[in-house]
Amino acid sequence: MVDDTISLFLGITSITVAIGMTIYSLWLDKSRRKKEEAFFSNEIKENLKDMAQFFLTVSSLSSDQRGYGDENNITLTLNDYYVRHHQEMTDLLYLTKLYLTQWRTLNDEKKTLVKDILKQFSWLVYEYYPLHLPDSIRKTRWQNEWEELDKKKSFVTDNIPIILSETL
Repeated sequence: MVDDTISLFLGITSITVAIGMTIYSLWLDKSRRKKEEAFFSNEIKENLKDMAQFFLTVSSLSSDQRGYGDENNITLTLNDYYVRHHQEMTDLLYLTKLYLTQWRTLNDEKKTLVKDILKQFSWLVYEYYPLHLPDSIRKTRWQNEWEELDKKKSFVTDNIPIILSETL
């Protein structure tokens, strides 16, 4: 009878410890996921700020000499800027797309908005001044796309604050 009581006590104790360890590991996992999501949301927000800055800079470089008839100078300036920053812009786009999948609490409407911003930024990186094309074609591209750049810049700079206000 004593042996049965000890066995029962040890069994109940081991089950209680197992349940406690499970609850604790679930709590740790939940807090780890919350920290990871906070990291990803903060990274996305910082990346969006950087994207807006790239839009503003490219727009500024494109418009500095507009109206003065010095398109060759603008083309050289854009070429220099894109050569120096293209990899950074590409990485920013790639990482933001990757991080967006990890921000699980972002609602669908705002997630769609971030995807639209990424689409606009992708246009800036790959289409506004495409480095893989000859200079003459790039010059024609940015001249023809100037108004589109202004629209996309406005869209990005107007909508980024909506995402930045998002909290976990």
